[in-house]
Amino acid sequence: MDWQEILHRIDHIVNQQTGKHLSDLQAAILKGVLKGQRYASIAQDYGCTTGHIKDTSYKLWKILSLALGEPIHKTNIRATLERQALNLTNPSPK
Repeated sequence: MDWQEILHRIDHIVNQQTGKHLSDLQAAILKGVLKGQRYASIAQDYGCTTGHIKDTSYKLWKILSLALGEPIHKTNIRATLERQALNLTNPSPK
């Protein structure tokens, strides 16, 4: 699965949970974290403060935790997405 497909599927999950789509910043955080970047590096790439990245990430991890039914953090997002690959590959229709 390529980045666009992964982001599209996560966006679908977030939209079902919140009624909103991923923001550009949330997408940048996901891409950065999945590539092993630190928040400071993501902030520099995106042109904002590390604190803003941390605040936005915290909210994103909360949304994904509720949607996926288990705690999500930057340290376990990759493993969680891999474990739930079946759900990401074939999201159930609502």
